Amino acid sequence: MNIAFGLRSASPQATDLIMAYGGTRLTVLREVAVPTAMPSVFASARISVPVSIIGALIAERLDTGQGTGAEILRAIGGFRHDEVWADIVLVTGVFILAYAVVGVVEPLVLARFSDRPAE
Repeated sequence: MNIAFGLRSASPQATDLIMAYGGTRLTVLREVAVPTAMPSVFASARISVPVSIIGALIAERLDTGQGTGAEILRAIGGFRHDEVWADIVLVTGVFILAYAVVGVVEPLVLARFSDRPAE
């Protein structure tokens, strides 16, 4: 929904200008809509990165019974608290790393697509 909102928030004046100079809908998408939607794309990425990792943990537990999600549950059942905490630290580290990657890539991409001068 965020990305669709971002694509729809493209400037009508810029869209009309591209079309007046003979541009196609693909040109409007590439030159106006996608750059305008970039902040929405990264807002969605900041939300979806942690959720996708949680989804992967649940899916591997339910589907295969193996992996980190299943290991956490086995360690809890076996009262192996050191393994539980090690797995939690591992998953938290992956969360932080993935979120940091989005945080590093975001300003680089937004600086490339921004219509404002760099500060």
